[in-house]
Amino acid sequence: MSKMIDVLMGIRTEDIMNDFGKLSKDINSPVSMWSADVFRKYVTYIHEDETVTSVDCSGNLMVKCDVGDVIRMNLVTLNNNPDYSVAMMKMDPMMKMDPMMKVMQGDMVQMLEPHKIVASTKYMPVVDIRNPMDVDMQKMRNCYLMTKVNMMPPMGTMRVMYYECILGVYKEGMLQGYIAAEPGIVLDNR
Repeated sequence: MSKMIDVLMGIRTEDIMNDFGKLSKDINSPVSMWSADVFRKYVTYIHEDETVTSVDCSGNLMVKCDVGDVIRMNLVTLNNNPDYSVAMMKMDPMMKMDPMMKVMQGDMVQMLEPHKIVASTKYMPVVDIRNPMDVDMQKMRNCYLMTKVNMMPPMGTMRVMYYECILGVYKEGMLQGYIAAEPGIVLDNR
């Protein structure tokens, strides 16, 4: 029986703005969040089952799964200041851009379906503190990334698919700029 593996990708947008100051507003030249130390400082994976998912020392998401399982990722901001938000602009396999990656990741193309961005609606409760029984449900459009595992690496091995992930950082609804991260999804069959 296949399972849904849910992961929240938390981005510390307020810390990014405090540390980097001004970001590039050109989506084709975003500010890079790579090295592994920088990535781990600003990106946190929150997962429901630590026996299924974990994070390695490079910040890659390690997944123990089976054929047919679906990996679903939602993006959230981890801030003290509610004025900041983040949006996923693009998430493409690195092999599209780098021929060397194509050689290294050739079999990963067959193992994972391409990510799909799935539109969804969610409802956020707004509670009037003076009257807690008065709950106003706010309808919000949202989206998440989803990929299906088509096959696993040979027993005793693992494979990594790296992605170019471009995120838009917003403050009070106004674009502050773009950042780029290079997360990896590791299919672990060890």
